[in-house]
Amino acid sequence: MDVLICNNFFSGHIDQVLQEYDNLKTELRSIYEDKGKQAMFRAKCRWVENGERPTKYFFNLEKRNYCKKTKGKLRLQDDSITNDEKLILNHIEAYYKDFLTSQNTFSDDACDNFIQNLEIPKLSDDERDSLESPLTFRECKKVLETFQNDKTPREDGFTAEFYIFFLTY
Repeated sequence: MDVLICNNFFSGHIDQVLQEYDNLKTELRSIYEDKGKQAMFRAKCRWVENGERPTKYFFNLEKRNYCKKTKGKLRLQDDSITNDEKLILNHIEAYYKDFLTSQNTFSDDACDNFIQNLEIPKLSDDERDSLESPLTFRECKKVLETFQNDKTPREDGFTAEFYIFFLTY
């Protein structure tokens, strides 16, 4: 692009070339920022400020987190160790497929016996009434105080401190 600008500097098309250059530069910046935002998200950076530019730091952080959560080696059933990613994924898939596939067959009699022998506790009338009563001020405040600071318990964007502050007045 630089050669094109230099070769057409004195021609009548320079404005068009410069405009195209600016458009491509803007598009490249947009792509870079989008990839940076994705890297920051995958790197689980919760402290990133609005408008902060993606840097090499975030890409390295993402790479480190990826390496932490992936397995590079796997010991197979024959005690051999493999580094082959596809083989590792196939063995993990086979393990969970086998693990999550139920091999027990239940008869109706076995289910009936199991259900009949269950002892399910029941609430007393007082316990039931206390659960069905309206929420009290004290219960609301107690729940709000369990929330983590600088977190929003709802989609409205107000933090727990905001609610606690106005709940006391």
